[in-house]
Amino acid sequence: MHTAFLVLAPAEGGAIAPWQLELARSPHPPGLHFTPTRHVVWSAGPGAPTVGFWQGGIGGPPDAPCERWVVDERGFVASTGHLRWRGQPWLPEARWAASLAERLRAGTVESVVADLHGVFTVVELTSDGTGAVASDPLGFGFVFRAETPDAVALSSRAELCAHAVTRPPAAPERDALGVCRLAYSRHWTGLRTGFTAVRLCAPGEVTRLRRGGGVVAAGHPRPWQPPDRYRALAPEELLSIVREEIADSVRAALGLPGPGARCDLTGGKDTRLVAAVILGEGLADAFTFQTFGPPTLPDVQVATELAARFGLRHEIRFERRSAGAPYAREAHRFVAATAGMVNLWNLKGSDAPWPEVRVTGLSGYLLRSKGRVGPGARTEADLVRAFDAMGFGRARLLVPDVHEALRAEALDDLLGDPGGGSLMDRFDAFDLRASQRHLLGPLDELERDLRVKPLTSAAAVHAAWALGAEARFAERIHVELIRRYSDDARGVPVRRGQVAAHATRPRRARTRHGRRCAAAPAAKDQLVSTLQGSAFAERSALLRELFEDRANPVWDLVDRRRALELLDRFGELHPWQRAELFGAATAAMWMGGP
Repeated sequence: MHTAFLVLAPAEGGAIAPWQLELARSPHPPGLHFTPTRHVVWSAGPGAPTVGFWQGGIGGPPDAPCERWVVDERGFVASTGHLRWRGQPWLPEARWAASLAERLRAGTVESVVADLHGVFTVVELTSDGTGAVASDPLGFGFVFRAETPDAVALSSRAELCAHAVTRPPAAPERDALGVCRLAYSRHWTGLRTGFTAVRLCAPGEVTRLRRGGGVVAAGHPRPWQPPDRYRALAPEELLSIVREEIADSVRAALGLPGPGARCDLTGGKDTRLVAAVILGEGLADAFTFQTFGPPTLPDVQVATELAARFGLRHEIRFERRSAGAPYAREAHRFVAATAGMVNLWNLKGSDAPWPEVRVTGLSGYLLRSKGRVGPGARTEADLVRAFDAMGFGRARLLVPDVHEALRAEALDDLLGDPGGGSLMDRFDAFDLRASQRHLLGPLDELERDLRVKPLTSAAAVHAAWALGAEARFAERIHVELIRRYSDDARGVPVRRGQVAAHATRPRRARTRHGRRCAAAPAAKDQLVSTLQGSAFAERSALLRELFEDRANPVWDLVDRRRALELLDRFGELHPWQRAELFGAATAAMWMGGP
């Protein structure tokens, strides 16, 4: 189900304008990524905050009440995203809002959010004119904020938020420097958006709406840091927390409606961790494991070997765009739906006839370090060297002053919290905010499947940080948890050709069907190669059209000739350069769009 909200609150001494209220009251406002089928507006009365909430898509039988909100004499409660109570199965959509309202009214927003699993936002307005807006503890569900002198707007959608502070008939001003970040970095650093007037709320931030006007943003400045009770636990207890968090998500996924639960299996470490817990829980027969890509891809080769060794039901799939729609049309929809915040490089689709339940290893770097800063780091200069080694701006697409401005903003995000722990902690926290948040947020809202993400659990992240930076650097969680279900300490290499200590063999006794995967037919390589060649031809035509439009204002920041040169040499480019080239196309489409 797709959902979105807009909360309008008077600033201290101000008032919500009539044209802003009309936006909340509109059944089809600008800035939604779906066609709404249900809509509600609520306020406690004159001078109090007002909320508009929209939903659409699949949530239950067409004739069944299935609102994601509750309105009663005590106020309004709603949520966006996919969320459930820790340790409990997923509730049917028709029951979820009432369950959330009951908990919120018996506790605080902070305590309720801490007891939830998923990527989400929560809105509560009360009949006495107060309220609160929050996201999941690590801020993977985005909340956007903008304001005028008289009112503050909060929304799950950047464009809706921008329209809430832009008086018609004017159009919201787009942020060229913000979106040109996509031509510089694979990540979305900082709190900029695709609109000059709109900013992201920081991870862990809760915005409270005060009676009589005004808002106060507060919350944990470092929500990935563990509570004190975690620091008193022994390493084995912390590892058990992570294992149970993963197992809880996996068990809950099996209760979701759909044609059958699937679990991603790649050649990497994170899906292997999830698969190890599934095997340890004796649940492997309940899942179909899947790998996306051609048979020559290392991910596919390693995953196929793992599946054959451990008797997993396994499918190799080729992820492609939605059948039938031209790439240019899909690309324009994608950039509009994500408000220029997500690189076209990430555009994908599904040809499945129904949304699938899909357990993923997404965001495993929350539990382990990327290893860019090790125990030998001594000064902030080591952080800067590690940052530069990430290769941002490798394609050299930006004019020099823009490149330097974006580098300075990213370094400010990295270095701006000297109290954030050790140097290793600070770099890992930067990675958490930048490289992991960009995989969720607006991109996650477009996901057709119901993706269950066990490794995004805040409790598991707290355990990883309580174990310490050196344990994350050594990938202790992955090593130890996979060893619990192994016969030996070595097994199938990870996709980069390394043989890692954590690449272990789960005990075969925990599986039952014992099926092996047949080798993929060689003919599939040729099919995939043909499809990829055709797909790039279609994509490159759109990129060339964008790059040849000399009137686009983005060329004040991006070197147009360089973009065309790289497009002609696309096959020679490093993957990071390719992503930055698509980032330049994304920025051009956003700045040149309606």
